[in-house]
Amino acid sequence: LCMQHIIYGRNATIAGWLVAFLYVAHQQMTVLLARSDRFGPLREDYRSWHYLIGTLLLAAVIWRLLLWRGEAARVTPSVAAGGVPPALVHWGRWLALIAYCVILAAPLLGLVYAWSDELTVRLGPLGSLPSLLGRDRDVWMFTGYFHSAMGFVLLVLNAAALITAGWGLLRHGKGLLAIFPPGYGFQVFAGVSS
Repeated sequence: LCMQHIIYGRNATIAGWLVAFLYVAHQQMTVLLARSDRFGPLREDYRSWHYLIGTLLLAAVIWRLLLWRGEAARVTPSVAAGGVPPALVHWGRWLALIAYCVILAAPLLGLVYAWSDELTVRLGPLGSLPSLLGRDRDVWMFTGYFHSAMGFVLLVLNAAALITAGWGLLRHGKGLLAIFPPGYGFQVFAGVSS
């Protein structure tokens, strides 16, 4: 039996995989946005899809964290299956939890960043969010740096997860999909390989 079927419920599995797929889609859109011509015709379209996917990712990670809170009582370091040591399960859960918390903070900073630069926050084809701030260079710089830093923090967490998976694979014969919560191993692999 796979550990994830024993510990994680159906909703947690769906939410974890949803976060993973949205994370990868958002990462790809961010790369397209960063590489697009600053004054080109596609820049605003890329930016609006970046906002939309980021908003969906925020909703998915909130859902996953709410489920996480409910499953905390059932998932303890003493629970392990499929040859994965309990300490490795616990460490994998901590890496995923930290990554989810970073993903939770990034869109909030990004939204304030956009508003403080008087950018229209258009959610793809779904419409726009009204701006709650005026132009403020200090807020723009602060939130912009930290919004960008969140991406680098996620890279460090992905590296730590890959090292953990490598250790698990070499030492115990279990890798990304067995050590981490549902979806998170794929999120790490796809995030690093793209």
